[in-house]
Amino acid sequence: MAKHNLQWDENKLKRFLREGRGQGEGQDYKPWVTVQDFPSKGRCSRVLGWKTNRIHHLFTDSETRYFYLLEWEDAVVDIREHFPLLDLEEVVKEKDDLNFNLFQDKNSGLPYIIYTSFLITIKDTDGQKRYIARSLKADYELQRKRSIERLEIERRYWLNKHIDWGIVTQKDIPTVKAKNIEWVHSSL
Repeated sequence: MAKHNLQWDENKLKRFLREGRGQGEGQDYKPWVTVQDFPSKGRCSRVLGWKTNRIHHLFTDSETRYFYLLEWEDAVVDIREHFPLLDLEEVVKEKDDLNFNLFQDKNSGLPYIIYTSFLITIKDTDGQKRYIARSLKADYELQRKRSIERLEIERRYWLNKHIDWGIVTQKDIPTVKAKNIEWVHSSL
């Protein structure tokens, strides 16, 4: 019996929505995908967040290190990993030049739900909340057509939502600082 059901169909979509995935904030947020949903191609982490008091599901070392950097920042008040773009069809109006066929299940034909690595809530010095979205990718993935297409979809989505979006690679993450924060984080 297979441990992971990688098939994407209407039943799985309904189950994810019924479970409340991609919904909520802070302690009540449930990521769209968790480490149990996919077989690992590397090291996955589940980390109890200081700011959210919930388990965060992180698929790569880069995601984990970036998460620790976010945890350390005083202005960050919420970190939502694997945030789904559930209203993508309504938000992105200009999509004729995008190839959405790359992001659908070959068997069911159902489009996959595209998600952004992190949706971060920041409290400004004047007490106002604002959001930033960050997509984490390995630098070599930026050469792949599928990755570029997905990132362009995300960019247009967040642009239309008026939310600052950007790409973060492993080269943008200060590894030593992240590891030091991880060490402190685990001690507390």
